[in-house]
Amino acid sequence: MTPAAPPIFIVGSGRSGTSILRAALNAHPDIHLAQESALVRWLDRWPDLDGRAFRAAWEQTASGRLQAPEPVQLAADATPADAIRETLVARARSRGKPRWGDKTPLHALHLDLLWRTLPDARVIAMIRHPVPTVASLRRMPWGSGSVAVDAVLVQHAVSHLRDDPRLMRLRLEDLLDAPEDRLRDVLDFVAAPWDDRVLDPPTHADFSGDPRLPWLTTAESRLAPAQARSVPLSPGEVGLVERICPPEPLGYARWERPAAAWHWPAGLAGLGRTVRFLWAVRKGALPSADPAQLDAHDQLRWLLSLNPDAAAPELATRALAAADRSRSSTESPS
Repeated sequence: MTPAAPPIFIVGSGRSGTSILRAALNAHPDIHLAQESALVRWLDRWPDLDGRAFRAAWEQTASGRLQAPEPVQLAADATPADAIRETLVARARSRGKPRWGDKTPLHALHLDLLWRTLPDARVIAMIRHPVPTVASLRRMPWGSGSVAVDAVLVQHAVSHLRDDPRLMRLRLEDLLDAPEDRLRDVLDFVAAPWDDRVLDPPTHADFSGDPRLPWLTTAESRLAPAQARSVPLSPGEVGLVERICPPEPLGYARWERPAAAWHWPAGLAGLGRTVRFLWAVRKGALPSADPAQLDAHDQLRWLLSLNPDAAAPELATRALAAADRSRSSTESPS
């Protein structure tokens, strides 16, 4: 394929299989997608910066630091769209790949901006049954620890998906149960030829330079059938999830059908976690609108401390140090 082929973006809610799809596509000899650059999300925050200022500010964010990004040369009149394009092209080019793009789940909330910036972008939206999605989010240090809040976050992400010829919906369960069939569909959608290597990401995908965070690295394995239907949620919690984020519009049957009255005790049981999460978001180190106030370490520590039941703030130091080592090894003369 040629560099003029459309860029590829993977979106969805957290824990919906976006990293699994990215790993498979990155095993393709023509494709490399960045791991959660969040470039479009930052463009939403800084719409008035020029291209050079936007790139410099992004490099100071947690998402930028974790990329260990390749250097790019931007013209004085470069726009943020130019900066985004050149940043992602440089990452793919450094791996000898002509097709470029990104996997950032929460770009699902910014599809209009994404398409204004890159009108020809092809977007694959990963979808997963809301019940196991929330059960997985509950175990993440960047989740809320509250079933109700995590269900709201999943519903918020999927509610932004819409019918558009540039967007393809893909269910995680379908991908895992029939990987070759579904990956053929994806490659047809993005206008890339079939290649058997996409079925074996551990052998053929390049994960160097990726953020070394455990919920991302677990996707660096062979595709396997979906696991059995069991989740560490009570019947009442399952009912609460499905009340907030109904599975039927996503093409799924109900997980269980507990008595409706069970929803509210489950919600009340998680009320403390909900209040704790909302308070942390309100007073925490939310990314600054002022690029001069950015501190990648504080951002990442805050993010990894949102769920006290699974908090892992120490990962921030290790992940950023790994990214810095990756950057240094890339920049060192051979």
